[in-house]
Amino acid sequence: MIVIEKMRSDEFSVYLRKLVENYAVENVKSGRWEEKSALEKSKREVDSLLTDGLNTENHELLNLKEKDTGKKIGCVWLHIFPGMEKKGFIYDFVIDEAFRGKGYGKESLKALE
Repeated sequence: MIVIEKMRSDEFSVYLRKLVENYAVENVKSGRWEEKSALEKSKREVDSLLTDGLNTENHELLNLKEKDTGKKIGCVWLHIFPGMEKKGFIYDFVIDEAFRGKGYGKESLKALE
């Protein structure tokens, strides 16, 4: 079973750095951006969405943990549409490599419902 917890500010700092780096890499791979400016563009785009960082209205930055062990297995960035019950958009969904292929992704998505 999965437990969902809000990210703490120290966890958010680590998450944000990895998010910006990964987003830049993916945009370079796709040919959308040039490598020399990718990190700057990535940071600008993420900052434009998370205008108040961890406290951005209608955005939830969450850790996914195993209930029995308390081990962090991944994280999710969710935008909740205002005024729409149970409607949102997943900006980022990561199951840590050591936990992949074990059903945690499906379990996590069910828990988010």
